[in-house]
Amino acid sequence: MGLDVRVSDLGDKFHRSDIVEVDLGRPPRSEEGGVLIVHLNPPELSAGLFHLGRKQLKHKNIIGYWTWELPTLPKSWNCGFDYVDDVWVPTNFVAGAIRPHTKLPVRVIPYPIRQEIPSALERAAFGIPDDAFVCLTLCDVRSSAARKNPVGAIRAFRKAFGNNARVRLVVKISNSNDAPEIMAEIEREIGSTANIKLMLNTLSVADQAALIQCSDAVISLHRAEGFGLVLAEAMLRGKVVLATGWSGNMDFMSVENSVLIGYQLVPIMDPQGIYDRKLGHWAEPNLDEAVTKLQALAEDDELRRKIGAEAIRTASEYFSDERFREVISGLLVFCERTDGNGQVGLRTERRE
Repeated sequence: MGLDVRVSDLGDKFHRSDIVEVDLGRPPRSEEGGVLIVHLNPPELSAGLFHLGRKQLKHKNIIGYWTWELPTLPKSWNCGFDYVDDVWVPTNFVAGAIRPHTKLPVRVIPYPIRQEIPSALERAAFGIPDDAFVCLTLCDVRSSAARKNPVGAIRAFRKAFGNNARVRLVVKISNSNDAPEIMAEIEREIGSTANIKLMLNTLSVADQAALIQCSDAVISLHRAEGFGLVLAEAMLRGKVVLATGWSGNMDFMSVENSVLIGYQLVPIMDPQGIYDRKLGHWAEPNLDEAVTKLQALAEDDELRRKIGAEAIRTASEYFSDERFREVISGLLVFCERTDGNGQVGLRTERRE
């Protein structure tokens, strides 16, 4: 859009060990005005703004770019509205959770996503046979294993295929050391099943892209998603995504470009305590339906090709840079300041 973009990386302030090094340009200058887009949810927002410092916030319109995974917002988020002038969210599902709590504009701004270039790793490097039908499910246990539900994917796969060596399931778990009880449950579910491979090693962004590329289908029997980044990335690669048909992923998934699984809404039960049961309900996917549809995918190359082609077509358009520019261009306005210098601000007036 030709705008002067600056960046402040706050990852180290929150002790993140998985920081992705990226150069987005020069750091901001103090008191220069403009629009500040903060990718921190409300519980972390005040600390993030503190680290930026008062001079970096002066004269700026502030946008909170937030995401949440449930239809009900926790009370800890209410403080965030005092710090921002606008709220951006990636999906209508997230917007529905936030809008009842604020009079601020809450705008659905889908992320622009570019395909990561995969590394040179092929199936052999991951211990996957070249001639197998390969399913992949991924879970970071810090994001709640109950929400991501890898156990559901394992159960559906085992019921669909038993010990059939012509099909494989790769279960990629991140940060497994943070949840030993969850890992014990996952390992019990896998048992001695020879056609399920558990991967616990840390992968680079490029190696994970290669792992997705090596798969035929990605399984996400999640109970809730605010967005669904891995699902979007898999669709951009033309992979068949079999996923629960509920929550944030439904903004970009359909019966034409994905394999959607039915569900029932049930009370939240999260053994890790990441999501409070008082926040209401989430989805329990229908595992029998998942079994039937997994079997159909394994047996029908043409079905996979058709769904994969539609996934690429729709995802490439939905997550394009062009669409992102089109959506946000109407929200930003170029203003002439009294000193003769222009700056970008929000189209809505800044609150006092």
